[in-house]
Amino acid sequence: MIVPPGSHTPFIGKPQTPDQWLMYLYGKLPGFDHSSRLYSSYYEGHQQKLAFSQMRYKLAFASVFEQWRDNFCGMIVDATNERLNVDSFRVPGEEGTDKDARVFWQRSSMDAYSNAVHLEALIQGRAYVVVWADAEGEPTITPVSAERMAVSYKAGSLSELEAAARFEVDSWGRQQITLWTENYVYEVAYGTTEWDKGETLPNPFKRVPVVPFENRSRLLGDPFSDLANVIPIQDAINKITMDALTASEMAAFPQRYVTGLEIVEDAQGKPV
Repeated sequence: MIVPPGSHTPFIGKPQTPDQWLMYLYGKLPGFDHSSRLYSSYYEGHQQKLAFSQMRYKLAFASVFEQWRDNFCGMIVDATNERLNVDSFRVPGEEGTDKDARVFWQRSSMDAYSNAVHLEALIQGRAYVVVWADAEGEPTITPVSAERMAVSYKAGSLSELEAAARFEVDSWGRQQITLWTENYVYEVAYGTTEWDKGETLPNPFKRVPVVPFENRSRLLGDPFSDLANVIPIQDAINKITMDALTASEMAAFPQRYVTGLEIVEDAQGKPV
């Protein structure tokens, strides 16, 4: 997990130092109870089952319908995402398509990962890509989930970024953090838990190399997930279908009852 900075004095106002920027941007990452995680869960089909049923029905049929799925959330998002494809690139003022852009686009495997960026934006409301250079100075594009990156826009701007930070964790639980501003790049190496012990390098591009993809963005308010209005309908579908399945399971074992019958017993008190 990401280790937040410890023993730092809280600051007031605009961040000034790299560790203050990291504290501020880390606080903008979605937490475990953030709505974006709920949207991801519903897209993957991990939805409510027997949510409106009585406890005795849950105990009786939970194992029977444990693997049941009727996931319309995934279908709705995929129907939009499969229509979002990048065909070519055009440079303003020039005729035809830009072949150089296509080369580094494919070198970064964005012909495959671009759909993943669109998919995350449709589900969670936002996704990001980092545009940087490799060891040979060639441009690269790296997709990043909104769960691992946070950005800050310049005051009064909806497009210009003032800072961005990426919080990554490797397979052994070590954190690696990169902060971009217009003037510098600040990196905290893997295994370093104190955020004020990173390395500062000049930013050769003089701009934050992060491109946000925001779904259904508004002038005020956060970007909007395509599933925000779908989840209540999905819950209703789950309830109706689960009620039907429960009723069919009960009808498969018919039972008969008699009321007002006096049972005759023998001398030992056993029913005749």
